[in-house]
Amino acid sequence: MLASIAKIKNLAVFQDFDWDRSVKDSDNTPLRFKKLNVIFGRNYSGKTTLSRILRSLETGTISDKYGAPEYAIALQDGSTIVHTSVTNHPLVVRVFNEDFVRENLAVFHNEDDNIAAFAVLGEDNADVVDALSKKERELGSEGTPGSLHAAVAMRQKAMLSARSAHERAQHSLENLLIGKAKEIKNNTTRYEDVNYTIRKIRPDIEKVLADTYVCPTKADVLAHEQVLNERSKPEIPETTPPALAWDTLLAQATDLLGRTIKPTVPLQTLLDDVLLQEWVRQGKMLHEGKRITCGFCGNALPADLWDRLDKHFSEESEALRVALQNLMKSIDEEISKASSLLQFDSKSFYDAFADQVEDLKKNARAFIADYVRSLKRLRESAEQRLASIFSPIPLPDISAPQSSHNEICKAYETLRSKNNAFTKSLSKRQSTSRRVLRQAEVSSFLATIDYVNKQKEVNRLENAMKAKEGEFADAKQAVADAERVIAELRSKLRDERNGAEKVNQYLNHDFGHRSLRLEAIPADDDTEGQYRFEIRRDAKIAHHLSEGERSLIAFCYFLARLDDTDTSGKPLIVWIDDPASNLDDNHAFFVYSLIRTHIAESPRCQQLIISTHNLSFLKYLYRLPPAKEKQRCFLLVERKGNSSSIVAMPEYLKHYVTEFHHLFQQIYRCATADLSAITDANDFYHFPNNVRRFLEMYLVFKYPDQGEGHTDKIRRFFGQDAVTATVADRVNNEILHVLGLFERVSLPMDPP
Repeated sequence: MLASIAKIKNLAVFQDFDWDRSVKDSDNTPLRFKKLNVIFGRNYSGKTTLSRILRSLETGTISDKYGAPEYAIALQDGSTIVHTSVTNHPLVVRVFNEDFVRENLAVFHNEDDNIAAFAVLGEDNADVVDALSKKERELGSEGTPGSLHAAVAMRQKAMLSARSAHERAQHSLENLLIGKAKEIKNNTTRYEDVNYTIRKIRPDIEKVLADTYVCPTKADVLAHEQVLNERSKPEIPETTPPALAWDTLLAQATDLLGRTIKPTVPLQTLLDDVLLQEWVRQGKMLHEGKRITCGFCGNALPADLWDRLDKHFSEESEALRVALQNLMKSIDEEISKASSLLQFDSKSFYDAFADQVEDLKKNARAFIADYVRSLKRLRESAEQRLASIFSPIPLPDISAPQSSHNEICKAYETLRSKNNAFTKSLSKRQSTSRRVLRQAEVSSFLATIDYVNKQKEVNRLENAMKAKEGEFADAKQAVADAERVIAELRSKLRDERNGAEKVNQYLNHDFGHRSLRLEAIPADDDTEGQYRFEIRRDAKIAHHLSEGERSLIAFCYFLARLDDTDTSGKPLIVWIDDPASNLDDNHAFFVYSLIRTHIAESPRCQQLIISTHNLSFLKYLYRLPPAKEKQRCFLLVERKGNSSSIVAMPEYLKHYVTEFHHLFQQIYRCATADLSAITDANDFYHFPNNVRRFLEMYLVFKYPDQGEGHTDKIRRFFGQDAVTATVADRVNNEILHVLGLFERVSLPMDPP
């Protein structure tokens, strides 16, 4: 229920209204709306503006012509509805004002428009009503045991519990996976994937859990780690294998070692002693043309010595000797070159080929050693022939090194090609190694956290959740089906013709307007169950309705809509703004009787607020129930200049139905006053005027003869008591009027 219109700002004549500051009783305590509330205010004081504030609770909006209005409505439960939340409240509010009339009875302003049709429950639908009641009981509410709504609430609770259990298990497992993904992501040296998240770890999990997955061995892991440690190396250029001089040297040695030569006049002594022969040859070289005595013994050299030696050491033998010496020199040069044969930088190769590089180098060293030995043996043979220049010697048994050299060169080229290819595929190999190592890491992690069983538990909880979701969906579907059936049943009860007849029940009452009625006419599109309302006067469409007729039709229409299918059976808060406007007294009383009978006395009406400017209608409103003062609130809307406010209704207006009652109360107070307790003599000073006005009102009804004067009516009223009549006349004339006795106003007065 409403407690007050707490605040109004920038809304028509209400510029800055504060209820608690303005609406107070005689004890200065703020008033609150009660069950019955009557608001009196002259025209243009702001009554309709107040009704529009309340109607915003019904329609969810207020006119945008107000600019930027602000208002707050306080409820008796302590809550507040502000202008920005008028659609969010539990109240069922119905307001009768000019906006209601304009929106629903547009025909009043344009005869080509219609009256909005509405439906009320029909009277001949007992079976449908029973089925509807049964279905509504079956639907029930959350608090109704065994009802469909209760089943929805119960199954929703079970579903939420199952969903919570699944989410906890899933989040727990996901947190483990997120942590592992973060660990892999941060290990950039090993895995180089700064974008590795749980989204990427899931495919890895699927692969390592597949039957085809084979976990790498420790050796495999080491090999892959070795690949990761590799850094890209420059490509090893192709080189021409070093040529061996072996074939040339061997051919020369074969010729020189086996060549046969003889001296012209051989000296047998020298032939028999190779060392002596060499000694003599060298001596010849040292002495001939240089000395005449022996450098060894000092004796004179024989004159024919050089001739005899020249015949022994012929040109042919010397040529052979020179050739052998050149051969030995060539062999020495080849031996010197052999140490640099097949040399390469091991660092140019990847660690992956370390073993092959080492084997190649070992083979190269072995080959060089064998080659050098062969060369030396060949040289030794050359030296041997040189020492015995005239004696051919056989070629030593030496294997040809060329085949081994070719094999080593071929092996090097193969390894070089592999190394260069490794450079080109290193990125791909490292990517593969990272994948293998990462999946091995994931596989180990899954075993550590017992992932398979955890995932089985998550799946079990997910299946349980889906089962509960299915049950919840079934329960909701059952509710939807029941609501659909209820809607169908209600549609059978909807009969807009009954809405028109409801209006006519009020309109055609004996004290209403029996010649006017509403007729429900089928809609132009012939849609089943759709009607429009027309106003008929004596079976013809009514034109040129008077203001009074419009007011009466509008209020009867509003009253009937309180029982439409959208409102029927619901507790209501009703605001009625100036319902008796443009009505004569008889029809105003008829409207009052409708309000009393169908609204104020209805158990559905939680709160009734009526605003009016009509004093004749106001006197009837004092009679509305409830009679208890604590359930009634009387207010006044007053306007000062361009601003209005609400105040408590003054006592003179609140407690006296007519001036006649007020005057009698004033006379009675003087008649029964305790003179010793009087502190305010106003009642006695006004007494003569009050008596005169009271007697004039009273006697004009008691003696309606217009030809009889007032003084005569007083004497007639008091009959034989002439003294009292004279005193009454003195009160009416001498005391009320000075009548020439001016000195009376200068003397003390004793009105009692």
